[in-house]
Amino acid sequence: MSGQVVAPGFIDLHSHALTPMSMRLQALDGVTTALELEGGAVSLRQAYRSAAEEGRPINYGYSASWAAARMSVLDGLDGLEAESVAGDMAAHLAGPRWNTPGSADDTGRTLDIPRSRASLRRPGHRRTPTAPP
Repeated sequence: MSGQVVAPGFIDLHSHALTPMSMRLQALDGVTTALELEGGAVSLRQAYRSAAEEGRPINYGYSASWAAARMSVLDGLDGLEAESVAGDMAAHLAGPRWNTPGSADDTGRTLDIPRSRASLRRPGHRRTPTAPP
């Protein structure tokens, strides 16, 4: 057989396919791992729990949503609210606090958000149907 390629599977490092159906479509394209490394999740524990409950057909992973955490600190939003508006990033980036470096206090508070969400066991992803409002 010529003209055929056998590969162990492809890793999508910039995936927004976050549902079992969209991941099935990725699998048909040869993707075996889909990673949400751009937007990430505020609560990694909740994101992994929800993904496991959905029964995703391929491997998956997340990064911490530092943009949502920073929005929480700089714009005074609750972590859940920050993640739900992460898609409207332009509005937040136009704010006056985003044009200057964060203070040491802002940076510390931003870094504490993923840790505190994990300890509170609060969900951090509103679009996940299994997460309570």
